[in-house]
Amino acid sequence: MAEPALDWARFARQIALAEVGVAGQSRLGTVGLRFVGHPDVVGLAAMLHTRAGGLVDPGAAATVSVGDAPPASAPERLGRAALAALEAARAVLDGPAAPDPSPFLSRLSLAPSAR
Repeated sequence: MAEPALDWARFARQIALAEVGVAGQSRLGTVGLRFVGHPDVVGLAAMLHTRAGGLVDPGAAATVSVGDAPPASAPERLGRAALAALEAARAVLDGPAAPDPSPFLSRLSLAPSAR
C-alpha cells in the first residue's frame, strides 16, 4: 500500500522541527493508535491528534490513556486532551515519555485562587 501524500503546507511547522521532520510526519499519518479513558477527553484528544496529522484507529493495539475521571472543567478537559495528543505523537515518534501532568492539571481550574 502506498503512503498517503504529505500535506506540506499544512504540516510545514511540524516538518521543520528536528524532532519530527518529513519521516516523523509521515509516520504520524501511518501508525495508528487509540485513546482510552473518559469519553469527553478521548474525543478531544483524538481530534487534536488527527489535526496534527496523526492516525486514530479504534482497533489499534497501541493505546494512550486520558484517565477515567471526568474533567472538572473545560480547561482541564483541554489540558488532558492536549497532553494525551502530545503523548500519542511521542509514542509514534519513539520519543521520551511525557512528563507527569499533575503540575499542569492543578493549574487548569476556573476556581479563583486564594491569595
